[in-house]
Amino acid sequence: MTIYDPERVKARYAGLVEEEWQRLEATPRGKLMYLAHRQALLTHIQPGDAVLEVGAGPGRFTKDLAELAGYLVVTDLTPESLAYNQAKMTELGLAARIAAWREADICDLSAFPDGRFDAVVCIGGAFNYVFEREDDAFCEMLRVLHPGGVLILGSMCLPGIVHRLLKVCLDEFEQYGLAATQWILETGKQDGVHYPSGHHAHFLTRNDVLALCRAHGVELIAEYCGGLLATAGDEQLERAYANLQIWQLLVDAELRWGQSPGLSEAGDHMIMVIGRR
Repeated sequence: MTIYDPERVKARYAGLVEEEWQRLEATPRGKLMYLAHRQALLTHIQPGDAVLEVGAGPGRFTKDLAELAGYLVVTDLTPESLAYNQAKMTELGLAARIAAWREADICDLSAFPDGRFDAVVCIGGAFNYVFEREDDAFCEMLRVLHPGGVLILGSMCLPGIVHRLLKVCLDEFEQYGLAATQWILETGKQDGVHYPSGHHAHFLTRNDVLALCRAHGVELIAEYCGGLLATAGDEQLERAYANLQIWQLLVDAELRWGQSPGLSEAGDHMIMVIGRR
């Protein structure tokens, strides 16, 4: 059985802080991913909301939340990411809009009281690493929401990941064998035991999130594809980006199509908006 290992996650992301900050800006694909996620924040964070950002990383979305929220607390598991986040928000002149930066594990938000926040935002993939503690993490994020609050949960998505990275996946499938291939396609768990990759994560499906919602008595109220056109090849995206008129048309289409529930699994991330009753 796969066991959640926060120290492993910390070690992975401690060395990726700058790369994670640049990831959603350095390429056309990253820009589309950023805009797709930002759309969900703009739609579901209301002026004056008290917001908890979980797994904030170096702050690519913290800067948006700082401008949207009335009260914002930023958390991350990795001290290096949290320090970078605070330094970057200070550099951008946004530090005064953030109430606190706290080191916190997604599975243990006990530093925060029940019902404290209007919205909890966990996007970028933090939820993909908790494995057998998914129920704990989901429950904790719901607990700190007041009734009527929303959880904006972004996660790496199994169908979209396989689609975008099929060439890489096929190389791994041939290397690891049929049983390992069947395991990851059926469970989404890249766990180092059944699927012996160096990267350990649970790539989710829409059904996985729906099962969590049913188990915890909450409602899926909106869903977004986290980068539909971002799954196109880098060469095609670079060509489109070179023509700003075409690029803008594609961005508009991305944001329009990405709101369709039928397309939520079509990108390698999906964004689910969950309402606490």
